[in-house]
Amino acid sequence: MKKALLVVGLCLLLTGLAMGGTQKTTISVMDLNTSSGLSQKELSLLTDKLLNSLVEYRVYDVVERSKRDEILKEQGFQMTGACSEASCLVEVGQLLGAQKMIGGTIGKLGTIYVVELRMIDIQTGGIDLSFSRNYGKIADLLTAMKEAAEIFSSWKPGAGQSSKPGGLFVVTEPDGAKILVDGQEQTRLTPNLIYPLSEGLHQISLIKEGYSLFSTSRLVSIGKVDTINAPLMSLAGKLKIKTDPAGAKLFLNKKYQGIVTEQGITIDDLTDSLYKIKATKWGYKTYNAKLTPTPGRETKIEARMPLRRWKINFCSFDFVKNLVSSTEDVATFDSYSATTQTMSVTEDDFVGSGLGGGAGVGFALNRNVTLGLMYQFRIYPNAIRKNFSSDWYSTTMQSEDLEINFTSHTPLINLAVAVPWGRLEPYGEIRYGTISFSAKADGEYEIQYMSRPSVDSAYTIDSTITRTIDDKVVYRTLQVGGGFLFWLKPDREALRVYWMYSKDSFEDFSLPESQQEIDLKVSGLQFGCGFTVHF
Repeated sequence: MKKALLVVGLCLLLTGLAMGGTQKTTISVMDLNTSSGLSQKELSLLTDKLLNSLVEYRVYDVVERSKRDEILKEQGFQMTGACSEASCLVEVGQLLGAQKMIGGTIGKLGTIYVVELRMIDIQTGGIDLSFSRNYGKIADLLTAMKEAAEIFSSWKPGAGQSSKPGGLFVVTEPDGAKILVDGQEQTRLTPNLIYPLSEGLHQISLIKEGYSLFSTSRLVSIGKVDTINAPLMSLAGKLKIKTDPAGAKLFLNKKYQGIVTEQGITIDDLTDSLYKIKATKWGYKTYNAKLTPTPGRETKIEARMPLRRWKINFCSFDFVKNLVSSTEDVATFDSYSATTQTMSVTEDDFVGSGLGGGAGVGFALNRNVTLGLMYQFRIYPNAIRKNFSSDWYSTTMQSEDLEINFTSHTPLINLAVAVPWGRLEPYGEIRYGTISFSAKADGEYEIQYMSRPSVDSAYTIDSTITRTIDDKVVYRTLQVGGGFLFWLKPDREALRVYWMYSKDSFEDFSLPESQQEIDLKVSGLQFGCGFTVHF
């Protein structure tokens, strides 16, 4: 009995010694190098991520980074460049007393990050396992380090592939990608179950037109089906644009895209080529920009479109149709300055219609209201044409002819209120002017004295008196009306067509040899057109 117990105890002791004698393979990671696209700080972070991921899998005895540097310093090892070649890794591994070394490079080619890692056996100098992947975003490199640690930790010396099947269920977002397993294209698109697959590491590539290549390695276990969820990165860019103010028309390479709302407008499926962006809104400065979209990313633009505040009105032409005038009595005199009869100027006598023109400048207080100052020239040719005759006796007669023109050069202030409907924009306007640079009444006042021998005879002219009228006039005008602004370009030139009720007054003038001042107030309909440029 004692002998049997001794044998059992000896077996347990030998088993414990055997288990205690099992040691992990020592492995060290050399600082990763870069060809382009990454800073030393970023490389250091990725190296630490790979180290920590190897420690998490508990397969290797991992040499800590600071310990590695300390040993190399004690051994007097000096690097003259990147240590990613097998010979350099073997030399470092020998100095560290490690059995395996991991090293490699991470570089950027265009918009793709390329990861190339390898695990070297220090004794043979051969490559046990390599890790080669492509990624679209820098943030994916952290996941790459985790994935590389998983693959390196799953390596087994001399392990062959088993004939026992496993499988992979491949899902992509969006669906419809081609599946390549170890370079062999599968018959069905994603989502798809790839079964059977032999045990071991398999390279999976997913291809879909318009999306970046997705590539990964996955370890297939006996009798187990794993799932690969692959979000494919679109090669097309996306643009989201907002305008201030909202409501602008958006054009992309001269193609109309729609009206930009308060929430903005989004345009998908943009290639990585140059686009010309144009946003227009009547009365606002046009927004122009150029953009090359980033594949797989959304570009946001805040387009500010300032209001075109300054306006210059060129070449306004007016026509005023006289409607009503007031009635004033005008005294007329004979050659001896003795009053004979009176000539009255009535609304029928003010027969002339007005012509004019003008120009001005305005400032927009906001999109609707504009305050301006303008110059107006106006002329009423032959405004008054009057003939008056009277018989003194049966054989004598006096005939009078009166012709008066009115002209004015006047500054006006104006206030316009517009309703921005679009290309055709209605507006209302009021103008007022009371200070005239030069306003006058000019014309002729002619008196003819005639006689005849008898009542049956014709009159003959005995004498004619002609007096020239050239008198300053106090001119005032009030004009109220509206019209339409027709935009020729969204942010600059426009035509104006308008009609207004015009109330003009001509005051403080008199006829020759008369002491009576005449005040005329004329009402008319004013029609006009002009050209406006906005700045």
